[in-house]
Amino acid sequence: MKKLFIFLSAICISLTAISCSNGQHSIARMKAVRKLARKNIIKIAVTSDKDSEGSLGIQQAVDEINQEDGIKGKKIQLVYFDDEHDLKKGIEVAYAICRQKDIFAVIGHKNSNITKEASLIYHYYGVVQLNPFSTSASLKYLDFLVNIILNDKDSAYKPASFCLNSSYQNILVYSQNDNFGNSLANSFEYFANELNLKICDRGSYESYFKTTDFISQGTYWKKNFDFDAVFVSGDDEHVENIIAAFRGIGITQPIISDDTIADESFFRFLKEQNFEDVYYSTDFSVEKCNQDILAKIPETHRNAVYCHGYDSVYILKSALERTKNFTQNEFYAQFEDALYNDNIFGNISIKERNITNANVYIMRITGGTSVIVDDLEKRAM
Repeated sequence: MKKLFIFLSAICISLTAISCSNGQHSIARMKAVRKLARKNIIKIAVTSDKDSEGSLGIQQAVDEINQEDGIKGKKIQLVYFDDEHDLKKGIEVAYAICRQKDIFAVIGHKNSNITKEASLIYHYYGVVQLNPFSTSASLKYLDFLVNIILNDKDSAYKPASFCLNSSYQNILVYSQNDNFGNSLANSFEYFANELNLKICDRGSYESYFKTTDFISQGTYWKKNFDFDAVFVSGDDEHVENIIAAFRGIGITQPIISDDTIADESFFRFLKEQNFEDVYYSTDFSVEKCNQDILAKIPETHRNAVYCHGYDSVYILKSALERTKNFTQNEFYAQFEDALYNDNIFGNISIKERNITNANVYIMRITGGTSVIVDDLEKRAM
């Protein structure tokens, strides 16, 4: 009992120390940000390559805002830090951002595991963090992160209900063994069970797996299981390779993933190989977007990542216009229960720093493009 008391006391002391340090860093950052603001500049960090889709969307929005009156007369200045989609590099990037005391906010990261680990660093040093790209369900419960994209648990109900409505009762699940892959697969499996679908088997793969590994897994399933569909999660390169490998060995059942495979070059590949019955879930559909705003986006960039990056800047702008001081707490307060209008994805409701009202669609890849096959709103969470 005494040891437990000492242990809990140590935790309390540690949390108090972190809280005090956070306050000190926040005050120092607020002073530096205000000093820069007096020069009519607001500095924002971006954690991906300058030429990535997300960064290009962010840059377009910033250019539009700066060409007008900025934010309360202040121009946005972007500073790029490329995390290279690597956790170690991502942590280095987070500390590099925090060392620049006049950076008010960061938009990123794209990978969920980096976003989660870096969020505590940003909070400690008083940097506001917006997340328009990472979707792990675990991010929903971080008090110092604004999630302006649906998490996996909120979006995974749609592919599960699609399976039910399509009479795909027996399903295989194949997930990449990382934060994103497991989170999405776990959420899908949860809702599949809730809808009384049967998960026949589940396999996982590592980032170093090759086509031969996917062929081996697919061959095993084909010989030993009677199944109606396959759900696959992971990064775009691996999921695309898995689909090609499975179709190559004669697995003809529907394959379902998320919009990591929403890539025109992959659409063309499926058309060339005559591979059909490939589906993905997404919150982005050209037909369902705000057409007046979408018209500003170049046709070659009308995709989910670009548009989420674009919208994130306008949401940040709206929040800052409601604040008086450049502080973390005041900024985060704008996302406790608020509606943000006039975005590509429509009017966005955010409650307790999480988006609550986005739709999810099921798209079928066919003829070198994708079409909506199920456009009902997502189930309320």
